Amino acid sequence: MPEWVYYPWKRGDRNGCQIFTRPNGDVIWLVQAENHYIAFKIHGWDKVRRYKGTVNIVDRPTAPKMQGTGLRGTYFRGDNFGQPISQRIDDRLQFGKRYVVDSAKPWNLPEQLTPNSFSVEWEGFLEVPRTEAYQFSVGLTGTVKVWIDGQLVIEASQNNGTAQSAPIEMIAGRKTPIEVQFISNSDKPLLQLYWESMIQDRLTVPTAALYPDRY
Repeated sequence: MPEWVYYPWKRGDRNGCQIFTRPNGDVIWLVQAENHYIAFKIHGWDKVRRYKGTVNIVDRPTAPKMQGTGLRGTYFRGDNFGQPISQRIDDRLQFGKRYVVDSAKPWNLPEQLTPNSFSVEWEGFLEVPRTEAYQFSVGLTGTVKVWIDGQLVIEASQNNGTAQSAPIEMIAGRKTPIEVQFISNSDKPLLQLYWESMIQDRLTVPTAALYPDRY
């Protein structure tokens, strides 16, 4: 039975259906609905190029419901993760005036900290809506390290730049450990964490996908 996922589309995309093979061998069938694509992973495809045919859908499985609330962030004075000042749950990693449009305090830092001299460590778990390869990236001004499932996948220092990981195979419904360390060395620090996949455009990792604890 095909696996069903939701895939939004933009006006001007090609009409009709598309079939393609992902690098891992999965065959994906994209069917255009009114304002989105429905993507089916087809099992047992004979790899013959077809322009017509029928796929019988018995049921439409849904992706696991994600109910995250964010990551646990520990804020430190200075740039060496030395003296902890406060700890809180941040609903997403999206900080700085470039990303937080309507905010006088785009980082909402504790009063004891200044924008150009602090460090943060976020810890928790990450859940993905589909089993496939995801690529993670950051937009930043500062220094960042990102670990996923204990592996260092991003390490970068940028001034209003970006950095990205290699594709990482993720399993839907599994809470995977994630850790992010950020160091500010600017009066206008920036940080935003994104994800994308073969059938998902680049988006900010949402609150629902981030958990401070496994259970």
